[in-house]
Amino acid sequence: MRHLRLSTASRLAAEQVYADINCRIIRHNSSWDFSLGKSQVAKLREFLQANRTQLGNAYFGFRLDQCDNQNSPPLTAELIIRECNGGVPLFHIDRNLKVMRISLISGVGGVDPTGTDFSEASTTSVIAEREGASFVRFYADGYNVGSLDPSAPQVRPGRPNRFARAADDYEAAIFDHYENEVKFCQSSNHWEDKARRILRASNGSASGTEDIFHQSLFNWLQRNITSAHIYSKPRQPTNDEWDISIATSSGRAYLIEIKWLGENSHATKYDLTRLAKGIRQVNEYLRRELNLTRASLIAYDGRTLTEFALVDNEIDATPDGCRAFMMAQGEALDQKAIGYLLYLESTTGSQA
Repeated sequence: MRHLRLSTASRLAAEQVYADINCRIIRHNSSWDFSLGKSQVAKLREFLQANRTQLGNAYFGFRLDQCDNQNSPPLTAELIIRECNGGVPLFHIDRNLKVMRISLISGVGGVDPTGTDFSEASTTSVIAEREGASFVRFYADGYNVGSLDPSAPQVRPGRPNRFARAADDYEAAIFDHYENEVKFCQSSNHWEDKARRILRASNGSASGTEDIFHQSLFNWLQRNITSAHIYSKPRQPTNDEWDISIATSSGRAYLIEIKWLGENSHATKYDLTRLAKGIRQVNEYLRRELNLTRASLIAYDGRTLTEFALVDNEIDATPDGCRAFMMAQGEALDQKAIGYLLYLESTTGSQA
């Protein structure tokens, strides 16, 4: 394993961080050995930094045990990635990073686990939660006892980006954006008259209703999609253009086409025929650009809830307020594409 080499000053500062974390652990777990704990935290930091690239933004945790279990297999990045495919794993490791057992961390009500669930798991143990490549948080007896950045253990870690997504998970990033910026008009500012469900025809630099949603989603993806290039309206020789594309260094490419339904302040009205047009556009892009991996047609729905509910949902696991569709008005999407209809609430989150 190749370890990150720190300068003498950085190494001494990092050791102080390890010491501070272990002092806080001991306050809540009197059986914890300080010297073994410092060594174990340092080894864990070195492992996470050495495997930073391979682990990416994988979300998982460790239960730290100070025994020496020589018969257990060593912790590896390959093991972590494999176990992450089945949920959020918790690796029970000894002081030499040997894996004694693997369990799963579960969120309340079947939802994805959070730091609260890791904290509760620490009531009889010491837990480390790895939240992204640059943030590890430690818990003891239900308390947050410290955190560190594996790449810079001598400094206080920055706030983790909990919305960071790999390019392959771009559709999850679209749902994150919907839930946190658009659904209740939290940041997108798309309503001209919320009570009458009239959308804005423009807003600041956004020159049209579609552009309001386009700019908001593009900015979100720019901030939160990792290890990929995000492009807005790439020009084609035919002057036909899609809205957003995502390109990875490995050659995968995704496109996003954006539409809206309902009525705006210029009395422009769009219904499901707008989806049919979007389907034809997406299919043409896929026919023309053979390198595209996948395409998504995203439609923000300002119509009534009754009209929205008439659209059949093709995928049960979509978020609340979302309908997945493959057809509209007799037009069917290519097998490399999918459509999502996202309902725009005109109540506040507390009223919904």
